[in-house]
Amino acid sequence: MNVARLEELVSLSSGEFLPKQRFNKDGLYPVLGSNGEIGRTNEFNHEGPVITIGRVGACGAINYYTGKSWITDNALIATPNPQIAQEYLLFYLRSVNFDLLRSGTSQPLITQTRLKALKVPVPPILAQKEIAAILEKADHARRKRRETLRLTDQFLQAAFLQMFGELVTNRKGWRVDTIRSVVEKVQNISSSSFPTKEITYVDISSIDNVHKRVKRLSRLSGNEIPSRARQIIQEGDILVSTVRPNLNAVAIVPAGLNNPIGSTGFCVLRVNKKAAVKEYLSEICKSNLFVQKLSKIAKGASYPAVSDNDILDLKILVPPLSEQRKFASMMEKIETLRETQRQSEQELETLFQSMMQKAFSGELVM
Repeated sequence: MNVARLEELVSLSSGEFLPKQRFNKDGLYPVLGSNGEIGRTNEFNHEGPVITIGRVGACGAINYYTGKSWITDNALIATPNPQIAQEYLLFYLRSVNFDLLRSGTSQPLITQTRLKALKVPVPPILAQKEIAAILEKADHARRKRRETLRLTDQFLQAAFLQMFGELVTNRKGWRVDTIRSVVEKVQNISSSSFPTKEITYVDISSIDNVHKRVKRLSRLSGNEIPSRARQIIQEGDILVSTVRPNLNAVAIVPAGLNNPIGSTGFCVLRVNKKAAVKEYLSEICKSNLFVQKLSKIAKGASYPAVSDNDILDLKILVPPLSEQRKFASMMEKIETLRETQRQSEQELETLFQSMMQKAFSGELVM
């Protein structure tokens, strides 16, 4: 298979700066930044299908758009020449590890010089289109599985509102109290208390904020243990990140963790079993209303955060335990379904990535 430098196949150009006063929330056209739409405007500087590459911030983010749009100077426009099909170029760019091309720390960026040096496998144009068609089918299956998961989550949220209603209206007349009233105090210790003992450390990066579960764990001991490792957590605790509450990093601590210790970056909610069940309280913590309230009171521009007290003092509905347990029972059944869906999503993701690797190493040439 022939190989060419990206600059031989694609023209790269930067978007244009758009002053804030020319944004219009009801505008006809999207304003496209480094990683997607950032607003609307009644002006456009590009028309027709286009591939953009995030240049600053979310550098390396690849997006595809049709129609008229305003592309800002935080994105690069990749215009293919006749030697490369646009759909093939799109999948090739999505296969690139842009982490290796970034420069800068506080504000990462990708230069055109580094992009132009990328080496692109170039089969005949017909083969390119066939490869892209195969990858599109695999990508479509992956997207459909993600959509199924999203709809399952929406169903659970709708069922929750149907059973308990909203705090503002409280149509069923449930007791209103603070989160503090339904949880127990969690013990904090100094990291110096276990200098030679190995722990399972759970910090904010351990949380999958899409699927709301603990995903990545670290086994640490001695000097490896950070000073923020101070909260003794246990199975069933609800971890709520106090940093960047808009990202809603929330998860229930699973069973089977060996000597788990949580970061002080979490507000740890351990339910008082005489007042609440963890499934009910965790669903509150995952709700849009919860995120909105915390985002509104967060302090700090570059590193917005809330305190434990901000979370503990939030008002919630406290239905009878019998009603909460009914929801927990339903949630258990739905969680079984979601786990099956997640496994299927992971299998499709693995298949897609394998096909991408084969496509651009010459193994999928038609």
